[in-house]
Amino acid sequence: MTKTVSHSSMHQNTNEWTEWRKQGIGASEVPIVIGISPWSTPYQLWQEKTGRKKSFEGNHVTHRGQELESKARKLYELTALEDMAPQVAIHPKYPICRCSLDGIRADGNLILEIKCPGEETHALAKAGKLPPYYMAQVQYQLAVTGADSCHYFSFGKDESFALIEVLPDLKQQGELIAAALHFWDDYILKDIPPPLMPQDVKEVNSPQFESLFALAARGSVEAKFNIINIGGHNKIRFGKYLCTKIKSKSGKDTYRLTTRTDGT
Repeated sequence: MTKTVSHSSMHQNTNEWTEWRKQGIGASEVPIVIGISPWSTPYQLWQEKTGRKKSFEGNHVTHRGQELESKARKLYELTALEDMAPQVAIHPKYPICRCSLDGIRADGNLILEIKCPGEETHALAKAGKLPPYYMAQVQYQLAVTGADSCHYFSFGKDESFALIEVLPDLKQQGELIAAALHFWDDYILKDIPPPLMPQDVKEVNSPQFESLFALAARGSVEAKFNIINIGGHNKIRFGKYLCTKIKSKSGKDTYRLTTRTDGT
């Protein structure tokens, strides 16, 4: 049976819970680990987990979701006739695999995932489908808890809802657990960054880059080229400076240097 920590002993969105999440890979982080999250990348998650960057603290979209969740929960309970309290769970064999559940039934066989998404994702739920990143999250939760099924409850801005029962996909679960373990063992514990994605900004701080960025700030095109070439990525940041490789309309590579005060 999966080891679980009751909601009463660890309230979610508290300092204790935040520290607990740092000790492993959570369900909302798994889509990031496998590179399908629309909001973050493996490199950005690695920066957060290793203390190089502050964790995401939310925006107007996530805050809206939190505000609507209590209303969505009440509607779910009336619809499904289920009363499931939030809990956190840890995989019995792989303790770095963990999740924060919107709810789990007393017998442990049914879990709940509540979403208050945008119109497109909610419309998808009304058609009986989950986007890949939410499916990965739910399958990971099922793997961690060993539950028989998950109720995915989507609550829209117009207060319409969709309830989808998601069953375990053992193949996908195995892949997700393996990916989480690989990310933790090979990148977090070894303090080695994972491969970057095109939208990532690579942070550098060596004396070599300090000299190159100083030259680039004085207008050296060669220095900008060398920053990108040596850095091995199309976006390199040193302190307040960001050097970016851009394709012009003619297809020619150009190099741009901006500063944080430019809104970068």
